[in-house]
Amino acid sequence: MVNYYAVAAGLNIGVFTTWDECKKNVENISTAIYKKFDNEEDANNFIAEYKDTLYVYTDGACFNNGSKNAKAGIGIYFSKDNDNNVSRELVGEDLTNNIAELSAAIEAINMIKKMDVKKKVIVTDSEYVIKCATTYGAKLAAKNWEFKKDKIPPNVELVKRLFELTTKYNIQYKHVMAHTTNKDRHSVGNYYADKLANESISGAEGKLPHIKQKRPDTDLSKVIFLNVPFAEKDKAKAKGAKWNPEKKKWYILEDNENKNDLIKKYSAAI
Repeated sequence: MVNYYAVAAGLNIGVFTTWDECKKNVENISTAIYKKFDNEEDANNFIAEYKDTLYVYTDGACFNNGSKNAKAGIGIYFSKDNDNNVSRELVGEDLTNNIAELSAAIEAINMIKKMDVKKKVIVTDSEYVIKCATTYGAKLAAKNWEFKKDKIPPNVELVKRLFELTTKYNIQYKHVMAHTTNKDRHSVGNYYADKLANESISGAEGKLPHIKQKRPDTDLSKVIFLNVPFAEKDKAKAKGAKWNPEKKKWYILEDNENKNDLIKKYSAAI
C-alpha cells in the first residue's frame, strides 16, 4: 500500500510517497507541518488548506484563578497528531486565566511568525485576547505604554508583547464560541486547544510528590455549579469558572477567590 506524506510547511512543500523523502523536508524544522495519508487527493487537500491560510487554535486554562496557588497552562493546536501542538504549564505567581490566554497567543505567534504562508490566523474563544491584540492594544500603544503607577492596566507587559507581535507579523484573529460541541473545523480546533491547556495542568498535579489526589474539578464535593447565561460565559470564565461537559453546567471550586461574587451574580445551580 502506498502512503502519501503531505508537507504543508517545511523545506519543500509537496506530497511525497516515502517517509525518507518527507523526513528530508521536515527534520529539524520546528515549524514543519506534515501528515500521512492513504490517498493522494486527501494529501493535496491538506496542503491546499495551508497554502494561503494557516489557522492555529489557542486556549488558556487556570485552576484557582488569581490566587497564590493558582495553576495555569496553555494549549496550542495545529492539527491532529501534529508535533507542533503545545500543552505546557505556566510558571509564576498569581496566575490567571487571562494570563494563560495571552501567553498561549504569544507563544503561537512566535511559532508561526516565519512560516511561509500569506495569511496567519489565531483562532481563540477569548474576546479579551482579540481586543488586546487589536483595539485595546492600539489604545494603550497610543499612550506609548506609559501609565501612572496606580493606573497600570492588568497584564500590560503581555498585552504589549501580543499587540506588537500581531502588528509586526500581520497576524489576524478569528473568534470561536467555546464548548459548543459543534463539528466544524474551528470548533473542533478550539476543543483540542482547550483539552491541551487543561491537560498541562492536570499533568502537573499528577507529578506532585507523595500526594495522591483527585483533580479538584472531578471531585463534585468540592465544586459549586452556577447558572451562567450563554452571553456571560466569557466573564464567568475570566473569574475562574469552568465548563463541565458531563453536567453541561458551569462551576467553580470551593476556594475560588471570586466565589461570593460569582454566586451572587449567577446563583448556585441545583
